[in-house]
Amino acid sequence: MSEEKKRHEWILEGIDCANCANKIENGVSKIAGVTNSNANYMTKTLSFDVDEQKEESILPIIKLKINRLEPDVTLLSK
Repeated sequence: MSEEKKRHEWILEGIDCANCANKIENGVSKIAGVTNSNANYMTKTLSFDVDEQKEESILPIIKLKINRLEPDVTLLSK
């Protein structure tokens, strides 16, 4: 049985440097169940795939992680 992936794209409101985007991308990519994490400083977006089965439990973990790494960034759904 293969797990379905669901694509998410969030706006990183208030991100102010490429290094911050890189920190978020790396932090999110280390969360179990997350794949293809990509933070783009120029477009101020974070995109990633999550296992659909675990989506409800993973999304709050991602938000918490970003909040810890970059407290000044506000996440908006795209």
